[in-house]
Amino acid sequence: MQVTTGIGSLFVLYLSYRIMISGYSPAKYFVYGWTVLLLGSVVFLLKDYGILDYNNFTSNSVQIASVIEMALLSFGLAYSINILKQEKDESQKRELAISLENQQLIREQNTVLEQKVDERTHELKESNASLQTTLAHLKEAQSQLVEAEKMASLGQLTAGVAHEINNPINFVTSNVAPLKRDIKMIWETLDEVERVAFNTDLSDSEKQLQIKKFKDDLDIGYLKTEVDYLLKGMDEGAHRTAEIVKSLRIFSRIDEDTLKFADINEGLTSTMIILNSLINNSIEVEKILEIYQE
Repeated sequence: MQVTTGIGSLFVLYLSYRIMISGYSPAKYFVYGWTVLLLGSVVFLLKDYGILDYNNFTSNSVQIASVIEMALLSFGLAYSINILKQEKDESQKRELAISLENQQLIREQNTVLEQKVDERTHELKESNASLQTTLAHLKEAQSQLVEAEKMASLGQLTAGVAHEINNPINFVTSNVAPLKRDIKMIWETLDEVERVAFNTDLSDSEKQLQIKKFKDDLDIGYLKTEVDYLLKGMDEGAHRTAEIVKSLRIFSRIDEDTLKFADINEGLTSTMIILNSLINNSIEVEKILEIYQE
């Protein structure tokens, strides 16, 4: 048993020595402690074989060596714990440094990404502004083209419309002179009636006879009929002119550029009024307008 124990102890000592020289520092405490334990065991055996004297030291050499071994192993364990702690601290420091480096890298990447986003946003805003400007120009050109087409169409109808407007205007202007003459005669009649009425030298019957004679001379009945006829003609001429002007405005729509509900019957009627001079009773037009009810 002693031989086996000795061989096993030497093998363990050899392994611990190999671990120590490989660079693991705590192994030296095990080597020292195990060496002391072996020396204590050798002293105890030499005492049993009578090579060494029997005394307190030799009889207790194993216990003394064990105490020293336990102390050295405690030192080795503490040293190993310190090494592990240092390695843990260094690992944490490395992890912290890596984390800080990653954060710095993320911040740099975020900065670069924000710059690229800002540049792209600026480019998109400039492109959008350019497109808006182009669209506005296109809308303006389209509006001008539509207006030009409308004006071209109106230009083709100018001669007929001018003739159509001249007829009622000429009718009105031709009635102005006879109407002024008739109104003058009415004022003269009023003056004569006033003069006769305030004449104290005449009796009521004489006043009535003079007024009747004056009215007969002026032919008041015909005068009233003529005034009514002239006023009616001027009213019709003015109404006709207003209808033509309204039809032109509805047809051209030069003051509107938005979508809205419209009366198609009104549009057709105004168009027929404008085309009246071109038709000139050579074409018979039948209007069938439907009334929309909600």
